[in-house]
Amino acid sequence: MGASIIDRSLRIFFTASLLFSLSRTLVDSLFPLYLQDLGAQATEISLIVTSAGLIATACMSFSPLLTQKYGAKKMLMISGGLSVVPPLALSFVNEWSHAAPWTF
Repeated sequence: MGASIIDRSLRIFFTASLLFSLSRTLVDSLFPLYLQDLGAQATEISLIVTSAGLIATACMSFSPLLTQKYGAKKMLMISGGLSVVPPLALSFVNEWSHAAPWTF
């Protein structure tokens, strides 16, 4: 009985992880086109994408410390909730400069 609960949990986690990865890949690949549609030039797009990647990398370096302090389950829930905010916020952007990380 215990093994079936673990198997079910792993299937749910795998499915959620797969869906998150697919959506993240879609957003990452379309984001430069979205910025271009808002009027950004190639240099500006590269600056925004690079800075977003650097910020994400910096945040990843702190995640093991936060996971140790607060627990993996709580951190997964918090990060999952926070991952909804950027795409939602970007849907209200009218100018490319508002999508830059340094404007928040």
